[in-house]
Amino acid sequence: SASAGDRISGTKIKAIFSPAPGPLVVRVGLSCTSVEGAAKNLAAEIPHWDFDATVRQNEQNWSEVLTALDADLPDKALSQTFYTGAYHGLVAPATFNDVDGTYRGQDHQNHPDPGFTRYTSFSIWDIYRGEFPFIMLMQPHRTNDIIRTLLIDYEQLGLHSLPMWTLWGNETWSMRPGFHAAAMVVGAYVRGFRDFDVEAAYAAIRNTALVGPTGKDSRDMRERFRQYGYFPAVLHGPASVACTLDLAYDYWCAGTMAEVLGKHDDATMFYKLGQNYRNVFDPGTGFMRGKTEDGKWREPFRPDQELDDYIETDAWQATFSVPHDVQGLIDLYGGDAQFIAKLDGLFTAPSNVIDARPDVSGMVGQDAQGNEPSNHIPYLYSFAGAAWKTQRWVRKVAALYNNTPAGIPGNDDCGQLSSWLVFAALGFYPVNAATGVYVIGSPLVNRASIQNSANGTTFVVVAENNSSENVFIQRAELNGKDLTRSWLTHADILAGGELRFRMGSKPNKEWAS
Repeated sequence: SASAGDRISGTKIKAIFSPAPGPLVVRVGLSCTSVEGAAKNLAAEIPHWDFDATVRQNEQNWSEVLTALDADLPDKALSQTFYTGAYHGLVAPATFNDVDGTYRGQDHQNHPDPGFTRYTSFSIWDIYRGEFPFIMLMQPHRTNDIIRTLLIDYEQLGLHSLPMWTLWGNETWSMRPGFHAAAMVVGAYVRGFRDFDVEAAYAAIRNTALVGPTGKDSRDMRERFRQYGYFPAVLHGPASVACTLDLAYDYWCAGTMAEVLGKHDDATMFYKLGQNYRNVFDPGTGFMRGKTEDGKWREPFRPDQELDDYIETDAWQATFSVPHDVQGLIDLYGGDAQFIAKLDGLFTAPSNVIDARPDVSGMVGQDAQGNEPSNHIPYLYSFAGAAWKTQRWVRKVAALYNNTPAGIPGNDDCGQLSSWLVFAALGFYPVNAATGVYVIGSPLVNRASIQNSANGTTFVVVAENNSSENVFIQRAELNGKDLTRSWLTHADILAGGELRFRMGSKPNKEWAS
């Protein structure tokens, strides 16, 4: 037994607390640099024993963060779902510095204050799609430091690779079919964030794309992708289709960064690699399929089975993973009508997925909203001139969310699924996060405003006549002028103003057609 003030040290210590009249209060200090660092953080962050005061301070802190987003929704439950989603979307990535700026690097050494906030908990394969764009809207002050963190991770890893999934300052090499940190860098740059070493960022992207991580199978994936024009299917091997599609997107991102920096030869090279998704498209079935080294389609094949060629998807979901060239994908089907028919087939197919991992969840037909590769799919109708179908299916997918403990339709993955819901409620979503373009869906809010802390502007969304039945946009106005396109840009939002929708129960098939 121990009494107050006793210190006990050892490698195997157990503490048992018997019931006492009052609550047990524990203060915990955390650090990845040292025990001394943890004590230092504790002294700075919780210097007292007033639990209620700590709770109040955290409530105030989060209240201030969420004031950037002021929304009126049709009912209390939806409002709770919306703001919980906004909260989840801003929890990660997490600050990794001690209070004096010290941090532990990817080289497993302690480093002094780098002069910026060093972050960790980067579920990059997930968050590059919607959560990072959400952070760039809500908390622009964090953006440059997030990119700086990616670059310092690249330097300290020393493995010819940008980070893939950093947890507590360690690279886990999880979710590594591609190098989606490139999308985060490009997405920040095209939105006007430039307070980082841009040339170093491009050099890191280029090295990651053309060399890749030493001693990891990711390097072999990239080499074989470039050699064959796709990643060849092997029995019980890495997911060939998923790797091909992810790499095609990432090489396109590398090409975009090269283009905006005037590196035209590199841009041409990378853009060509970005077209490799075409090499796994089977026109006979209309699906992306595994292809062997000798160019043959892997057999047997069924589109509703997650097996060998796919990661956390089946062929239905993976086939639409071409966010960088939706028009090219439409062309593979022979035009808008055929593409729309394929999307209709996805949303109305039976929801069963054979051999599925638990990640494949939140099913609407074969659309798996509970996992990231499906998050952009409802918005693809708009690229083929059927914006009303985007509106219809976005609402049906959004209905999977609620304010209960089961209110997120899958693994939130550090906030990506929650960020999707907030974007859907606001009425738009970044189908290709690296472009700074948002595709319009069907707003859930009656009214919402986004305050930009970087330039002081406010962007307002208004949905007149909005309800659970009135899901279709009858007309739209941007700053008082008719908006007849189904998209807006980050610059539109940044400038401030008003996006106004008039909603109705029947589709206006001509709007944004």
